[in-house]
Order: sequence, then structure tokens, then C-alpha cells
Amino acid sequence: MQHVPDAAGLVQAVAEWLDGLGRTSLTGTDRFHALVASNALRIVERELQAGPNWHARDRAAFAGFLTTGTTAADDAELATSLARRISAGDLDDQVPELLAALHGYTVRRVSVDNPKYLLPEDRP
Repeated sequence: MQHVPDAAGLVQAVAEWLDGLGRTSLTGTDRFHALVASNALRIVERELQAGPNWHARDRAAFAGFLTTGTTAADDAELATSLARRISAGDLDDQVPELLAALHGYTVRRVSVDNPKYLLPEDRP
């Protein structure tokens, strides 16, 4: 039986190929573009590995800090609603919980975007 790679495996293979090409065979702008494309694919790979519901974890972490009836359509609206509540001082009595939720959100985002920027204690 032949092994069929999954989406993350395919993305990883193409990222490795572009990375190798960019580091060994290309120069100038072509090298830069190959390395940028490789990096973008590695982000996609990490997002695929994080699973389909990783954004839902962020929404769930912040749900308790939003006013009842808030129905943010997307992550940008969710962030805007949360920022407004923080600016208004509505969450001053929940600072430790809010900081924990923001820390978890940041770790999840950086884990996908560029995990080398994580603190050692936040690395998986």
C-alpha cells in the first residue's frame, strides 16, 4: 500500500523544497521570495497541526469577558469588543483572569506564527 501524505505533510514537503531552493540555488529577489513562501507554508503547516478549532479556543477564552449578547462576527470584531471593554475599565475587577486569557491567546498565536519567539516555559 502506498502512503498518501496528508495536507500538513504536503505543505511541509513544499516548504522544505522552497527553503532548500532559496538557500542553495537562488539569489537576490528570487531567493527572498522563496524563503518568504517557505515561511508562509510553515505557518499553514502549524495551523493545520493545531487543528480546525484552534480559533474557537480563543473565542471561548474571551467569551466570559464580553457583554451578554455580544455576537462578534469575526476575530477582529471580537478583539475590538474586548479592547473597548478593557479601555472602559469594565474588566478592572478581572485583571488576573484577563491576563491569563491574553497570555494563552498570545502563546497559541505565536505557536502558529513563529514558535521560536516563545519563552522556554511556553514551548510545547
